[in-house]
Amino acid sequence: MLKLFGVLILIGLMCIASVNGATVVIPSAQIANCYANDGETSNVTLYLDQAKDGLSGYKMTIGFSISGIAKINSVSFPEWANTTHNVVGTLPGQKVTVSAADLYQKVQSGSKKVPLCTLDISGITFGTTSLTVEVTEMTNDYGKSIPITPYPYSSIIVYSIPPLQSSLDAPRDMNHDGLLDDFNGNRVIDMNDIVVFFQAWSYGVTNSLPVAPFDYNQNGRVDVNDIVTYFNLIWKTS
Repeated sequence: MLKLFGVLILIGLMCIASVNGATVVIPSAQIANCYANDGETSNVTLYLDQAKDGLSGYKMTIGFSISGIAKINSVSFPEWANTTHNVVGTLPGQKVTVSAADLYQKVQSGSKKVPLCTLDISGITFGTTSLTVEVTEMTNDYGKSIPITPYPYSSIIVYSIPPLQSSLDAPRDMNHDGLLDDFNGNRVIDMNDIVVFFQAWSYGVTNSLPVAPFDYNQNGRVDVNDIVTYFNLIWKTS
């Protein structure tokens, strides 16, 4: 049976805000809870909520407030930075410096929710840490700096999810979206996963486990509607 480490990233005051209203958000709103299992990764996107005067580029250092709990496996960049980006640091690792330039001015003035980079993160051991970002440079299309003021960052809680039945492997997040979908741990999403999810809920197995990886309806608890929502999602996209 496989042992699982999960990474739960809690959204609250998780941003770096600039004095002119622009904000670098960690992580993106659609990744409320990130999860990883024995070599699998979670995708966390950092983005600028608005680019009032466009974006020429940036340089920033990303790390963790407490090392040794989670690690950055890789960094990818959005389409606007395809030809001009760089990563300085050893990966997998605890800290990297990333930079990018928008040579073709694809990030135009007034752009909203501009992706900056995406981190693949996995857990190392149990504990709590936070993502930290130090912006060295953030420049608009007029060559002016976008001043950045630090705010509280996202909490990263590394936890363990055991197999939901003794004969199974640990459940997995095959889509890397923070929600479990391979409940029997066999790397295939099918009707058997729905049965395992239902049984885990009906027998109360989920009562002692973290809520977020099971909370498909985002109501803060594990209930039968999560199973229904999961079922509809699987069969609507299959």
